Amino acid sequence: MAALANEVGRLVAETGRPAVAQYVRATATDTVAALLGRTAVTVVPVGLNAVIRLPGTGFDDYLRALPGSRASRRRKIGYERRRFEAAGYHVGCEKLRDCWDELAPLLVQLQHKHGQSATTESTARLVVSQAEHLDGIVFTCRRDGDLLGFSLVYPWHDALHVRMAGFDYPRPAGAFEYFNLTTYLPIGHAYRHGLREVHLGVESYRAKLLRGAVLAPTITLLGPGAVNDPDGLRAAAWRRAATWENEIHDTTGAFTITGVFKEAGACPNG
Repeated sequence: MAALANEVGRLVAETGRPAVAQYVRATATDTVAALLGRTAVTVVPVGLNAVIRLPGTGFDDYLRALPGSRASRRRKIGYERRRFEAAGYHVGCEKLRDCWDELAPLLVQLQHKHGQSATTESTARLVVSQAEHLDGIVFTCRRDGDLLGFSLVYPWHDALHVRMAGFDYPRPAGAFEYFNLTTYLPIGHAYRHGLREVHLGVESYRAKLLRGAVLAPTITLLGPGAVNDPDGLRAAAWRRAATWENEIHDTTGAFTITGVFKEAGACPNG
């Protein structure tokens, strides 16, 4: 964080533009605020990150720890994994630098399926940049060598972060490829490498809660000069956060907005 803050400070001085830190864990907010100047920093909640915490030493321990109606969930997850295995894919764990050129078209298809605007060209630039600078891991499912689906993940400290996924619609067999590539294969990989969490990212919260995720707030910190009305921005952000509980449709009963920020050590009045 200190190295990043030094570089941000250099860019702020060079460009005259303010610093902004996005998607910071609530537990790291104080540290990042101090690095950005603390007294003039505006802190606002911006979203929720779904995190699966991994007890024990293997996938069976994950299944046993599922909240709520565990037996039915274990059966569902077992069924989804068996369907995927029976689909006859060649499933791989590849290095990003070896397959980056195949990812952008599939990622764009997923984005378009969910109403997002993206071009293959701009997405390819994003993937190339990551391939050049980061050691990503890509879980793949192929048939006859063709890539039909993937998820890109990054290990960091004691966690595995799922960064993006894509599919070549409608070629996959409908064998729960999404959850196997973005959740079950990463969980297995995390256990094998001694990692304790799998971060699934934002959105699709109900499906992630049903698979044992908890929701942790993410915070944006805006440095001096980044916002004209910090009090108004903070008030609007907390009003927006108060609506999350109604939008998530949590059938597990695991989520409350108060509980999320209490666990994270963040104060809705702060």
